[in-house]
Amino acid sequence: MTTSLGQGMVRMAARGCLAAALAWLLSCHVLPAQPQMEDLPRTAQVESQSGGTQGSPVAAQTASSSEEPGTDGAVTLQQLGLPADALAQSERRLPTPEQRAARLASTAMPRAALITPRADSTPVVVRLTEIPSDPWTQAQQAAQLLGSVLAANDSSDSSRPRLEELARDLSTALEAAAGGELAAKQPKLAKLKDELRRQLDGYFATTYGKLSYFSPDRYSKMWQRHELRASLATAIQSLDTEIRVARAAGTPASTANRGLSAPVSIRFSERLGAGLKAGELPVVTVRSPSSKTRQVRAYPDGGGYSIRVLSSEKGHWTASVSGGEEVPFEAEAGGGGLVRVDPASPHTFTRADGRRLVPVGMNLGWVLEGNSTDERLESWRRYLDRIAGSGQNWIRVWCCPWSMCIESKQTGVGRYDPVAAAALDRVFEMAAQRGLYVQLTIEYHGMLRSKNDWPNNPYNAANGGPCNKPGEFFSSAAARRLFKRRLDYLVARYSGHENLFAWELWNEVDLTLCNPVNVLRWHEEMAAYLKQIDPFGHLVTSSTSGGHLLYAPLWMQHDLDFAQVHCYRHDLAVSLPAWVDKIDHFKKPAMAGEAGQDSAWEPFIWETRYDPAAIGLHDALFSGLACGAAGSGMFWWWDKYIDASNHYDVFKPASRLAAWMEAMSGEVKKAPASAGGAGDVRAVGVRSPGRALVWLNDRNYVPTDKVPNPPATSRGPVWVELEVGSSGSWEVTRFDTWTGQQSPAGTVSASGQTLRFQASAFQKDVAYLLVRK
Repeated sequence: MTTSLGQGMVRMAARGCLAAALAWLLSCHVLPAQPQMEDLPRTAQVESQSGGTQGSPVAAQTASSSEEPGTDGAVTLQQLGLPADALAQSERRLPTPEQRAARLASTAMPRAALITPRADSTPVVVRLTEIPSDPWTQAQQAAQLLGSVLAANDSSDSSRPRLEELARDLSTALEAAAGGELAAKQPKLAKLKDELRRQLDGYFATTYGKLSYFSPDRYSKMWQRHELRASLATAIQSLDTEIRVARAAGTPASTANRGLSAPVSIRFSERLGAGLKAGELPVVTVRSPSSKTRQVRAYPDGGGYSIRVLSSEKGHWTASVSGGEEVPFEAEAGGGGLVRVDPASPHTFTRADGRRLVPVGMNLGWVLEGNSTDERLESWRRYLDRIAGSGQNWIRVWCCPWSMCIESKQTGVGRYDPVAAAALDRVFEMAAQRGLYVQLTIEYHGMLRSKNDWPNNPYNAANGGPCNKPGEFFSSAAARRLFKRRLDYLVARYSGHENLFAWELWNEVDLTLCNPVNVLRWHEEMAAYLKQIDPFGHLVTSSTSGGHLLYAPLWMQHDLDFAQVHCYRHDLAVSLPAWVDKIDHFKKPAMAGEAGQDSAWEPFIWETRYDPAAIGLHDALFSGLACGAAGSGMFWWWDKYIDASNHYDVFKPASRLAAWMEAMSGEVKKAPASAGGAGDVRAVGVRSPGRALVWLNDRNYVPTDKVPNPPATSRGPVWVELEVGSSGSWEVTRFDTWTGQQSPAGTVSASGQTLRFQASAFQKDVAYLLVRK
């Protein structure tokens, strides 16, 4: 790529022509064009006597012919618009060679003792964990079900028993959530509940089922009931909104996490795999109590096969295999916590049961502490306890050569380590018990870097794989087919976990420096394949180290559900929102999946030496929440900084704010904001219909190499202008971002769509919460 071409592409991007820039790039053949991707014959891979796989001459010839002679289409950091030391900085975030050499030969975790096979090979059914739902969730589910039953049934009294049952469930759950005496503790909520009950009684009383079709009274009653249904729908919506508010305000962040449903596991004998071709997994049909069916892949498990089912209904289920054999099992209803992109708010996440989700968390890529099985397991448990105890709800975990590497040089390509897979089982289970979602990173950029782990990559021809060069991983049909086989295994084993937040295909895929055209095509194919095989529809994403032009089309892809960049800057309050802005216009959630003030930890962690007060961590959390991102900025340095310095308390106020934001209904979007009267204060805001948030930040309260502990200067009072979207009176609440304490700040009226109020003097930063009366 020439410099002039790069400049031309930047100019086009500035004019908003990202798609045109990519099309121009392809038409000019600046990067080697690739043939249409087609699978190779199965004979391209043969089993070796050692148990791995060897690339046959056919495979090697086909793989090399998929690239132009003498090149794999690699690009440079300069062409990507990244700093010259970007690779070195990223590599310095990884374990040292000494740490990697000292790790145990395996993951040092036992096989998960989930299933005990019977001697007669009869299928065994086990629920991994029983975790009850919290009463606020039960109340919200009952209210939403009331609305759905009301909307779906327009007959006379056929839905009355179900509506009565849901109304009772709602009352019981609300009393339990409030700890009894709902009217005394939640008067507004109790009033709305009583009003709903009154309207429901009126709805039942207005019956026309026994009236003649020719009676005028019938049509009069039908119209009355139609009007009552509309009023009921409004009452249910108001109640649902108030439950969100009460839940957010009344549940302490440190105890807000609830357990997430665990799958039901069913183990079959090895006969289930009879007649399958190499690499294929058996498919089992599961049928719910309401006769809905779903195809689930089975994975190899201790000489047999197992499936994992996330049950969406309570009652009697069956699992059917070829030949007509059926395995009955009982299950509780679950799956309400599965994460989706909110259809009413494309920049945010929601749960399957309708509750909004605002992720707040940090990376927990791997845990290397411990020299024995029990020590390693205890280290994971200790981290997860501290993370959940601080109110976080999200972690990001890697599969990599030094931690939970399921497909490795040791296993050979197309084969999977059951011990590493069991380690990941335990992580999912422990996280679910603590209400934590797991974003699973499947590959990291170093797997295609010669100075990192390309020598250890099972796809390397030197290790029996199909690729002679790193770039062939993305272009080789054999490599793509083998990677799909790994996805089959991962989906079979882990998709039944409700707390699987997303499949992340690559960590910082741009730093592989492979042909971007091949990378984009590969993502399009693999994301679509995951959507096809995942029976529970988990989100799919990937990540880059920057927002450069060549990878902008990555976030345009339909099957990548949210965009993710990594941000390392000293001033995260400014840089993180700016990076999110680069990917925000793709009309999908945007997240900073990694964040930090500096990307290197040798010879020391920058944050430990220059930011002992955790200002950067604090700013990553709140700038992410306030700038229109889908969640907080997710800090990277979990072991050598957050845990070593015990900075978990920094997360508690951010978790409280996220809980308040989860009560927002409708579309959440950026709210243009400004702070007048104090030039050293910046304002960032978001809003939804009826709610808004503005974060005020002291521009000068930033640690540097020369001033590690900047003074906290008093700023303000400050006049704040915030676009709230509608006029009317708004209640203003001051939110202390360092303690989580809230205090009333009066009532103001919006002029048109803009609200103006005076914020009192503050130090460091402060947030204001606004609710329309």
